[in-house]
Amino acid sequence: MRFENPFCLDGETALITGGGTGIRFGIASCMVKDGARVDAGGIPGMVDREQGSILFISSMAAYMGVPRIIAYSAAKSAYFGMVSTLSAELAVKSVRVNAIAPGWIYSEMTQKALDNDPERKARVFSRIQMGRMGQPEDIGWAAVYLCSPAAAYITGVTLPVDGGAVVGF
Repeated sequence: MRFENPFCLDGETALITGGGTGIRFGIASCMVKDGARVDAGGIPGMVDREQGSILFISSMAAYMGVPRIIAYSAAKSAYFGMVSTLSAELAVKSVRVNAIAPGWIYSEMTQKALDNDPERKARVFSRIQMGRMGQPEDIGWAAVYLCSPAAAYITGVTLPVDGGAVVGF
């Protein structure tokens, strides 16, 4: 473990699928800024090297009922089981498995969905304790943390990054 900067990803490789826009682009940007090489080919050597971090992107919709997105909520809820099971299988090889559950993050898709439905937008903002949507980089820096040596003892976790929406009133 690098103690001088445990958040540093120098020399690490990150595989990010769908990293061209939105949240995944934010993650890719933050990983690059922190020294990682972002790649489109994948990281099976982790088990052989007995070192690595797998990070899934879930959603706060896995924690709460959000109307009109049942298929999305079901798919994102499945990450809880995948993270737990893969963590149990891969921890013995020092490969950590975690997920991030983003809340409402500013993107073109989110803006279109909310700007066309003022009632839904008001309901969304009433849930967010911090009173604002997040930025893709908010997810990116959480991803950097979970993949860095600073999180060396964290596995099997789904971290909400949602401005307090999951616990909001």
